[in-house]
Amino acid sequence: MAIGRCLGQVVSVSTTEKVLYQVPYKTQSRIEAIFVCNRGAGASTFRISVNINKNATATLDYIYYDVSISGNNTMLLEIDSNGGLPIITNNEVRVYASSNDLTFSIYGKEDVA
Repeated sequence: MAIGRCLGQVVSVSTTEKVLYQVPYKTQSRIEAIFVCNRGAGASTFRISVNINKNATATLDYIYYDVSISGNNTMLLEIDSNGGLPIITNNEVRVYASSNDLTFSIYGKEDVA
């Protein structure tokens, strides 16, 4: 699968939720893939959520929850092979990790409305 361009990157801060990507004003995006890279030697866990209108993260927002990634490893999370996960203006993709060792990169496409 050919994926779109990099829409955002962030380095984790242990047990702190961070915004990986916010859909720009008057834009619809399609999230196609997220890479999670564990730069540390030990295993870590992570969470990824899609939040509507920048609201506080709710249980229903999670698309990945406490997924384990071994040390010195990279995971490709292919979100949807049929065109991506559509999200709209003011929605955010947020990440959370159990350590400072994770790097998140999100790829997809943006269409101006």
